[in-house]
Amino acid sequence: MKRLKKAWSLYFFILWASIALMAPFIANDLETRTALIPYSASSLDYENTTANPFKNQQVKSIYFRHWLGTDALGRDVLAQLIYGSRSAFIIGFGAMLLAGFIGVILGATAAYFGDSIIQLQRSSIFILLFYLLIVISASVVIVPWDIASVSIMNKLLIFFLSLFLFGLLLVGLNFLIKRKIPKQAVVTIPLDLIIGRLIEVLESIPLLFLLVALSALLTPSSTSVILIIAFVAWPSIAKYTRAEVLKVKNLDFVENSRALGLSDSQIIVKHILPNALGPVLISLSFGLAAAILMESTLSFLGIGIGSAEASWGEILASARKDYSAWWLAIFPGLLIFFTVLACNKLSDAFTKN
Repeated sequence: MKRLKKAWSLYFFILWASIALMAPFIANDLETRTALIPYSASSLDYENTTANPFKNQQVKSIYFRHWLGTDALGRDVLAQLIYGSRSAFIIGFGAMLLAGFIGVILGATAAYFGDSIIQLQRSSIFILLFYLLIVISASVVIVPWDIASVSIMNKLLIFFLSLFLFGLLLVGLNFLIKRKIPKQAVVTIPLDLIIGRLIEVLESIPLLFLLVALSALLTPSSTSVILIIAFVAWPSIAKYTRAEVLKVKNLDFVENSRALGLSDSQIIVKHILPNALGPVLISLSFGLAAAILMESTLSFLGIGIGSAEASWGEILASARKDYSAWWLAIFPGLLIFFTVLACNKLSDAFTKN
């Protein structure tokens, strides 16, 4: 019995992942009748709008019955839940992979190099900052996810204006410090301090406010939601990574690696990260549940992946229009609850092991 209580979350997770990956084969509206559900997420049945799953429905045969009912547009709820599983799976794992990549790199870099190792000449600092701004400004023009309501001409204007303003800032900084810091002087970069303060600033902003603000800047799509969730999630992963790297970097095997002449990148990739990523992976598994909740929240508010793709949160939101359609709230709500609970149970099991 105890083993069953521990294993149900794994079985549920495997079932959810399988349904998410096989969604087009499980539910589609092709006339070949090869799918279990003869409806896709966007199929409309005008003869059965807001159909109760337990009452009579105007269908050709039992094969075309809407087993979990329909919404106000006649879309099959079961098909929407299946395709919503796919959206949650892709967004959850995509956001956590991106957040993990950013968080591990920044956290490991901050812990390993600290505040006194990275040293640059004054001229190199200004060159680095200038190229950094070029990359940031160019991303406004070339990135595939367009900022909402911004045309190409406005993007070009933003690009050149940002370059101009940052150039003025560099000139002003150079004028202020050139008398105190010689041109060839070496300046220590407090990398750990900078990354730590950036994490604190992002974590001090209320989560829901940050999600809504970022969603207002990007057009609704799965890519936008992945970027938003990753931007919100990476600080906590960076903190875990920093703490683990700080514990590992002064151990004997790391000192021996330095004595053998290995480079910093080789030490970090081959020796430190493999021994420090255990707790970080657990944090990522907990983050998967949080990412699913964030995606559902954004879709519930109408600023998520958009109406073109199915989402559990969007189905929940449609229940507000007709409180008698209880199935629009019960079924997606239960699915979100059990999916998040299964992810957390699995993460908890990894923690104990």
